[in-house]
Amino acid sequence: MDYEKLKQDIYEEDAAQALAICEETDTDILVDDFENDKYINFHMVPPAEAWLAARFAWGPSFGEKTPVWTAHLSQYLMRIDPAMLVCLNRIIIIDGDQDIEPFTETLGTEDDFPDMDGEILGRLWYYENSVVIDVSAIRAIAKQLVAQDLGVFVLSEEMERGFLVTLLHEIRHLGLDCNIFLPEDEYPLPLQSNEAIEEWARDTYECI
Repeated sequence: MDYEKLKQDIYEEDAAQALAICEETDTDILVDDFENDKYINFHMVPPAEAWLAARFAWGPSFGEKTPVWTAHLSQYLMRIDPAMLVCLNRIIIIDGDQDIEPFTETLGTEDDFPDMDGEILGRLWYYENSVVIDVSAIRAIAKQLVAQDLGVFVLSEEMERGFLVTLLHEIRHLGLDCNIFLPEDEYPLPLQSNEAIEEWARDTYECI
């Protein structure tokens, strides 16, 4: 990830009034993206575990184990392409609809929380540069696989696999869809198809 090139691109777009730099620090540049009508925070240094850990927001259903899970998942995400994390705002993890209301009350956003419909495993929250993962939907799919089982599927293993592949899938969506400066020669348009994203998520899961 060429962070100096990214900074140069942001400055040029700001000078051209295609966007406005709202805030800049040693590690981040917050811009108002006029074309897409949203704010984007660009993290201008390689992601650190502590920074990744701070992206996680867990629904109240998960109780006291979330610090352990957050640490594990932060270490896990350190191994993926850092370009996918440049615009990451939050990783929101819910366990069904009962966890949605607390987020709508505390996130301070004017954009509606994505409709998860009880069956959607994960979604990109485009205007918040965030991803949402629904563990209850993943659990339901894992139980279906075990119910059809011929001794092949183990619920805990299918839950873990389903969660991680879904997380990787949505972060890939975010990396490709939200970073308006992603170089097209390295990340051509066909990579944005849902099929290509799912293939990347499954391949990445197998590799790391």
